[in-house]
Amino acid sequence: MNTSQKGKEGENRAITYLKEAGYRITERNYRKKEGEIDIIAEKDGEMVFLEVKSLSGLDSLELEGLVNRKKRDRIIRTAREYLFEKGIAETRRLRFDVILCERHQNTITHYENAFTESGIL
Repeated sequence: MNTSQKGKEGENRAITYLKEAGYRITERNYRKKEGEIDIIAEKDGEMVFLEVKSLSGLDSLELEGLVNRKKRDRIIRTAREYLFEKGIAETRRLRFDVILCERHQNTITHYENAFTESGIL
């Protein structure tokens, strides 16, 4: 299985998990010049921008290494573009989450509010 296929599998698992948890998926693989957001969803009045990471048992589980400063900045800039494009006020409650899908143990770990513009929480 190549990297793209692993990523797609992880995103599919994450979407199933999110729907079961009551999230409404509004976009998948939203791409702009600045970057990509894997999943955009809504729950309880919050707009949630999610980065999905598919891991094997050998990968590091440290968020800082998986979603480094450069990646976080790209996600935040792309989220701003999404809000502008859709005419959504930036005053709306926003959240940046990370979902880790571990393939060998078949687990999903959801980090709500994983990062902000100032860094990892």
